[in-house]
Amino acid sequence: MDYLHNRKAYIIMEPFSQSEVIRVSRNYRPAGFSMNTMEAYHSYYGIGFRIKGESIISSLDKNFFVHAGDVILISNELYHKSTYTSQSDVEGIRIQFTNDLMEKLFTCFDKQTILNLFDRVVIHISDQGKDIFQPVLTQALAYLEQNYSNDPSLKDTADAVSVSSGYLSRLFTKTFGISYSCYLNKIKINQAKYLLIRTNMPIIDISLECGFSSQNYFCYAFKNETGCSPLQYRKQHM
Repeated sequence: MDYLHNRKAYIIMEPFSQSEVIRVSRNYRPAGFSMNTMEAYHSYYGIGFRIKGESIISSLDKNFFVHAGDVILISNELYHKSTYTSQSDVEGIRIQFTNDLMEKLFTCFDKQTILNLFDRVVIHISDQGKDIFQPVLTQALAYLEQNYSNDPSLKDTADAVSVSSGYLSRLFTKTFGISYSCYLNKIKINQAKYLLIRTNMPIIDISLECGFSSQNYFCYAFKNETGCSPLQYRKQHM
């Protein structure tokens, strides 16, 4: 087995043949980098671990928000593109499995369980390194990522996942170390970064699209989160 060397490694696992290679790479992307078009792997699956930095993975029908510590699962036919929204460089580890190898794994493990994991695309990890598989939190995060533009209240989200507001509030604080409102704000700011980089939308339209009540509050929240105004952020990434 070869270990990481010059940021890339190629590993052969016996008894698989030479054609069934697992490729491991350590990837670095500059702040503001964005794929120009959607791509699909076709011949392999990918599993990544985000070491630092934030990004948005866009599929044909949904955006997925990636933070440091998250696991990323890309199936062979998922058309997607990534936009890196951090102020600094992004770093991660990526493992690529050929389709032939995945078919062998499907014979050893339940195929549908593996495919269900890949359907999630992003698995959020807590600061303590514990996988966040609690159904309530998984459902809450999915709800927020689908409804952030409506600025859902804590009660809205708690009702959507059938728990009390107090319980959900404690769950967010315990898991992420920040409040529900702060987490929602990060999702909205991340989407705003994506729109600032990828579109020419006016600032006021971006603020409304991302669920902010006014442009002034959006600019205040954006600068508080990033250290610069939305216009400055756009100019930095032109």
